Amino acid sequence: MELKFVTTNPAKFSIARRILKRYGIRVVATPMDLQELQSIDTREVAMDKARQVSRLIGNTSFMVEDSGVNIDALHGFPGALLKPVISAIGEEGLLKMMKGMGRSARFINTAVLYNRATKKFHSFTSCSRGSIGYSISGTRIPGWAIDRIFVPEGAEKPIASMTPGQRRQFSEGLAKGLHYNKVGRILSGK
Repeated sequence: MELKFVTTNPAKFSIARRILKRYGIRVVATPMDLQELQSIDTREVAMDKARQVSRLIGNTSFMVEDSGVNIDALHGFPGALLKPVISAIGEEGLLKMMKGMGRSARFINTAVLYNRATKKFHSFTSCSRGSIGYSISGTRIPGWAIDRIFVPEGAEKPIASMTPGQRRQFSEGLAKGLHYNKVGRILSGK
């Protein structure tokens, strides 16, 4: 079975391809220029993307995804607005904004699957708890917005300072693997 993954993020594509291969699903990168809804809610943004894609490519199975970081002290901000916020103020600006505030945060990923066989949309969200560090650490990883300041729960350092094996474990097991496995089970019937 083939699944179109509408993304321009090579890191997300690589992880999805690796996980969904276990289910006999061949993932095909399908970059599209979509309008992105401006909301902190990753599910709302991902569903809007899915509706756009369904109008553009018709009745074929596809998946879209959106991710963000909800910072508790900022009432969920920046959420799905993470990329434009980091583009505007950088990780440094976010750290300044949080001065004197609590650091707890959640890395949220929402995938929306359109299943051609059932003609239904399915939405899956996974959450990885963690915190925002006090300083920038590590080397930026392509495809990540705040990898140098987000510290996963149980870790002692930000994602960008982890070894490749630790990053892979975080990406697959905690943040992304859960919803990609759900997509795989639906499409494969396993």
